[in-house]
Amino acid sequence: RKNVVLKVLHIENAHDEKAQAQFIKEAETLAGLQNDRIAACYNGLMYGDVPILIMEYIKGKTLDKYLAEHDGNIDEKKTKELLLPIAEALDYAHEMNIYHLDVKPQNIIVRDTPKAGIRTCLLDFGIARRNHADGAFTYTKNVAGTKQYMSLHQVLGELPNAAMDVYSLAVTAYEGLPGRLPYPEGYRLTATVQELTPDTLFTQTIMKGIGGDPEKRPKTCVQLINPKPMPIQASIKYAKPAKVAPRKEKETAGNVVLPLAALKKSFEKYRMMLAQSAKKAERSD
Repeated sequence: RKNVVLKVLHIENAHDEKAQAQFIKEAETLAGLQNDRIAACYNGLMYGDVPILIMEYIKGKTLDKYLAEHDGNIDEKKTKELLLPIAEALDYAHEMNIYHLDVKPQNIIVRDTPKAGIRTCLLDFGIARRNHADGAFTYTKNVAGTKQYMSLHQVLGELPNAAMDVYSLAVTAYEGLPGRLPYPEGYRLTATVQELTPDTLFTQTIMKGIGGDPEKRPKTCVQLINPKPMPIQASIKYAKPAKVAPRKEKETAGNVVLPLAALKKSFEKYRMMLAQSAKKAERSD
């Protein structure tokens, strides 16, 4: 049995067809990713006219809160320990031709387990994009992301690629070391960024990662966070699956505990809120 979290659209977007399509796409994206460093999506369903994602519940705190508890900065060794699993998860997704495009501390969960110690997990593939086998992208040129963590090429609406996630992860790593963002208002060609100290191979690699030229960045996220073998823990290798079959409903039902009575009450309340929101929108028109 597993605890789950239910994800629904924000009430302001509940009647937006594009938002609903994006929401359903997230479920489809996550269904193709089988990795213990990525929060799992067990199922997607409709409760009346309300789309719901049933997702893995991960007990912990987001990385931004973890950083705040540590006075906004952590050392190089701890940065590697926290971000290497995230780098491996991103590289795994890239092997599946999926790009996250919103890597940031708020989308990384940190959990302290009694036996395994600090573990991290990647969340929210809501704006992820897939490159299909025929070379066609599931993609529109609407720019989405968080500007402080978006590379110039992502802001310009270019086709998604691994270099965009490498950049976002590099910004996240930079933020953890001195406790501040390299580009508080988003990437600027004319911006001057303070060099990281001490001057090590790791900090040099992070500085390349946040640079404007994607060709000068490390080619993978693991190369960014682990430019040479490090002793803190063995790197976990994931085999690239040929094709992931969708989970069968009966298998999902056996693994997930849903308090149906409580769910029904919660979603009836949610649907009432949607109806009230729709009426207000009609009156305002």
